[in-house]
Amino acid sequence: MKKAILFFCLLLLSIGAFAQAPTAGELIQIHSVSTAEMTAITSPVTGSVVYNTDDNMMELIG
Repeated sequence: MKKAILFFCLLLLSIGAFAQAPTAGELIQIHSVSTAEMTAITSPVTGSVVYNTDDNMMELIG
C-alpha cells in the first residue's frame, strides 16, 4: 500500500512539473506600434496592450 501511495505522489509531482513550461504557441504576442500608429486606432478593444516603439514602453489603450 505504501508503494502505491508513493507511486501516486510521484506521478502527481511529475505532471505538475510539466505544467510550468509553456510552449512558444502559448505565449502572448504584443504588437509593436509607433505613437502615430497608436493614435490612429479609432476603436481599440478595451484593455488592449501595445509596445510603443517611439517611447520604448508598454501602453494600455482602449
